[in-house]
Amino acid sequence: FGDVNTGSFPKSLVVFIVGVILGWADSVTTGDSVSDSTDVVKAWGISTGLSALGDWSTVPDYIGTIIPVAVSAVCGSLMNAMSAAQAGDNYPVVEVTVADGIGTIVGAVFGTPFGTSVYIGHPAYKKMEAGIVYSLINCAAFFIFGIFGVFALIAAIVPQQAVAPLILFVGLIIFAETFSTAPSRHYPAIGIGLMPSVCDWALTNGMNYNSVGNSTYYGYVGLKSGGGAILASLVLTAICVHTIDRNYIHGLAWSVAAAVFSVFGLMHQDEVSAKSVGEPQSSYCAYRAGATSCPDRYTDCLSFGAPTCAPLASVATRFMTGYLVLAGFFAFFQFLQMRGYVGAVLPSIAEQDEKAYAEEKLKPSVVTEAVKQVAAQATEGEADGAAVPKQGLDS
Repeated sequence: FGDVNTGSFPKSLVVFIVGVILGWADSVTTGDSVSDSTDVVKAWGISTGLSALGDWSTVPDYIGTIIPVAVSAVCGSLMNAMSAAQAGDNYPVVEVTVADGIGTIVGAVFGTPFGTSVYIGHPAYKKMEAGIVYSLINCAAFFIFGIFGVFALIAAIVPQQAVAPLILFVGLIIFAETFSTAPSRHYPAIGIGLMPSVCDWALTNGMNYNSVGNSTYYGYVGLKSGGGAILASLVLTAICVHTIDRNYIHGLAWSVAAAVFSVFGLMHQDEVSAKSVGEPQSSYCAYRAGATSCPDRYTDCLSFGAPTCAPLASVATRFMTGYLVLAGFFAFFQFLQMRGYVGAVLPSIAEQDEKAYAEEKLKPSVVTEAVKQVAAQATEGEADGAAVPKQGLDS
């Protein structure tokens, strides 16, 4: 961000090399770990995952995980495409999503469980002057590393501390870009949108380790969302933005969608399932950590091996009811807006940009003004019978 000149070396490479050197100097990585990792470096070749098609019995057990991950991946691709557009590079949304889907299918045929998605942090890569060659190099390197089992060796040589600053840089670029492109009235919505990812990070890194938690822990679990923090961020941010813009019809639609997502487990629950709508979710086992007895409407459960309590009833319907109530408020305010008691919908960013572009096109250019001025001087000179100054025409 300070735009330090590193000469012909990319800034990211400098950070990476320094991180590796410090990791080895501080014994974060050792020769023993490198030696152990070399055992898997060999020609593994290419195989397919077609053998998995012979047994479909476990699909119902994992469909509750697959659907949220797929939805989050699509949402991530859409947001990354928009991020690229803000950086000046427009990509067709249909092409982006279809390419992701085809890439995921091809990868699954060859046995990978990971879905493909658009790179996050397009503005950061653009700032580092990484173009299409960057993606091609990544693709070729990953292919070679996968075939010959080089990933284990790289993980042993390169400490996580060397990679973390680069990931942090990408995140900060996205953060700065959001505030630079969004109108100031949307800043509260951006703050709300950050919360699911913060809660996801906190819980993933053991916030409730040893069952250190209480009823407020529910808030973290709810925002973490079974469908992924990205989906929860998208939905909550959209609702907040439409509320601020007084676009109550769109806010109502997002609230109804959130209610559907919640009741089927895409948001705020452990898994996607129509059967478990009325069943309690295991992630909410965090009431009165270490309690020896549970109050009414709660049952005994274990959280990280410690006894605690969980609600007997499902919280899915509670979230659904909350979003439907919110949808009712949106409908009421839409009625008031139609009656003139509430102000009109505020223009969106795209509408503001189009208006500014149209106004800019209507403005006369500097060259046009100069030509008009010279023509006016020539007309005045002819009317007065005087010669037109040469330097005036030259200018």
